[in-house]
Amino acid sequence: MTKPQGSRGTILSCTVFFFLLGTALPASWGAVSSEDKFLVKFVERNWLNGKAWDKLTYPGKLGYVCGLFDGITLFWAMADAEGVKKSVVDPIFSAAGVPSKYTVGDVVDGMDDFYREPKNLSLPAICAYLHFVYRTRGEGEEAMKKRLSRWHKIFK
Repeated sequence: MTKPQGSRGTILSCTVFFFLLGTALPASWGAVSSEDKFLVKFVERNWLNGKAWDKLTYPGKLGYVCGLFDGITLFWAMADAEGVKKSVVDPIFSAAGVPSKYTVGDVVDGMDDFYREPKNLSLPAICAYLHFVYRTRGEGEEAMKKRLSRWHKIFK
């Protein structure tokens, strides 16, 4: 297996890898969740946020989401090839994935919906993606509100 070539593939693969790694870290590190520790890496960086998302064309948005999917799949495949235990990798892969009944277009529509709320425009696109994932997995409204509140504090 060869490494992906080009800066876009490398950046996206690294982003998804650190996202997935972040979701696997223990949440017992103080009051900050592992997801929050991951998202802090996006603060004051020029990552794609809602303002940039809204400027993308529909094909550009599809490409972004496909890139996320490719990065998640690449992470899983590389971890498997390196002999990382499936008991470690599979839950991370499952947590980051969208339920199979949804299409890439559904994810784009969900991210568009997320950014229709003006206060969400400052949040990175990975937040919009995660919001869609949690919502489609049936996470409760109260948990969703708490998560959004934390994200807004991180990215104020």
